[in-house]
Amino acid sequence: MNFWDIACCSGTGIEAFAKLNTQFIVSFPMECRFSLNLFIPSWAEGTDVYVNEEKVSIKSFIPQSYFTINRLWHDKDVVKVVFNCNFHLKPMIDNINMFAIFYGPLLLAFESNSEIILKGRMEEDILNKLKVLNL
Repeated sequence: MNFWDIACCSGTGIEAFAKLNTQFIVSFPMECRFSLNLFIPSWAEGTDVYVNEEKVSIKSFIPQSYFTINRLWHDKDVVKVVFNCNFHLKPMIDNINMFAIFYGPLLLAFESNSEIILKGRMEEDILNKLKVLNL
């Protein structure tokens, strides 16, 4: 019997791209041992993983790599992944002194009557110098 003939997952997280956490159910007609690899994105400053509401110990956290859970899985096991993130800057490809502000994977944008260009040097602590003005 092929593994994919008995395995089914629901709630991929793809439909909820703006959320910084995802949850899915692992379904099997019988117990099954395998390794589940979860990708840790580069913008994550920490990741919490839960199986059936019990926190999984993460010994080493390496962004842009996989975290593996090797266990005996049961029907209806629930996996929840919570990505911790913060504000960060990404330079524009054509001008490294011009950048965009992100919160985790989300590019932050706002409506303005005129063009606003954020300029500076990436090594400066620009995020701490930003101020929110009530207009």
